[in-house]
Formats: sequence, C-alpha cells, structure tokens
Amino acid sequence: MPVKIARACALSHIIEAKNRRLALNHGKFDHYPKTGAFDGATALGYISTMHEMALAQSLLSLAEEELLRCNRTRLVMARIEYGVLAGVMPEALRCCFEMLTRGTAHEQARLELVSLPLRLKCPLCGATFGGESREALVTPCPGCGELFGHIVEQGKEMILSRIEAA
Repeated sequence: MPVKIARACALSHIIEAKNRRLALNHGKFDHYPKTGAFDGATALGYISTMHEMALAQSLLSLAEEELLRCNRTRLVMARIEYGVLAGVMPEALRCCFEMLTRGTAHEQARLELVSLPLRLKCPLCGATFGGESREALVTPCPGCGELFGHIVEQGKEMILSRIEAA
C-alpha cells in the first residue's frame, strides 16, 4: 500500500544552483558532442533537455530525501505543479525522469505533471486575472484597462506537491 506524503517542496533553489554549476562548468557549449552538425534548433533542444534533466535530478533528490525521512525505499508517484512561466517542457521532463529512474528501485514510478494557470494582479485597481498561456501577460486589466506593470501572483513556480512511496 503506497504511503502519501503531502509535503510541498519548492524546487527552484536547487534547480538554480544546478543550472549555475552547469553554466560555470560548460561555458560556451563545450558539452556538445563533437560529431555532427548542430543548427540553432538542435542546440536549443539540447539546452532544453539539459534544463529538464537538472529538474528531474532535483525532483528525484527531494523525493529520495522524503523517502529516507519516512523509512520508505521506493517512489510510486511524484506530482509536480509548474507555472506557465516556469520554463518547463513537460514531455522532456517526463523523458528525463524515466531515464533517471530506469534500472533503479523507482523505475515504475509515475510522474504527474500539473500546469498551473497564470494569475496576475493589476497594481492600479487590484483586479486579479490571468490565463492558461503567456499571452495573458499582454492582456489589459479587465477592471481598469491598464496594459503594463501587472504583478505575477502565480505562474513562475515549480513545486513537488505530492509523492507516494512504498
């Protein structure tokens, strides 16, 4: 019977540290394989996959800490809630998660990805509004029509909101 662990953990501080280390270690794309030609689209895809790999590593690290704390050995499910502006490519993250868990005790673990809508607040009238995509950033306030300076209340975060363990 899986145990539900509902403690939410923010991944951003761990992710930022890993991304800084990647940037410092690899500088000017030295990490690309030296064979084959890389165009801009390929390079962009490679960088995105690196980002998602760092996210998946951080996710597994946090989950394993919780498993140890609860005297469990196997991850059954992890739920990630991410904002529209978090820069997450869901399929790339899922692929990286599967690659990292392959051949481990967590191999059969499910990864649930939940996209959080963008929520903005107008600094002039205080109205709250948003949407499901980045386009909400350029939407005028429904209360007063203001176009600029909206405060992002939700949409940049990435949270490990729930894990199940066996």
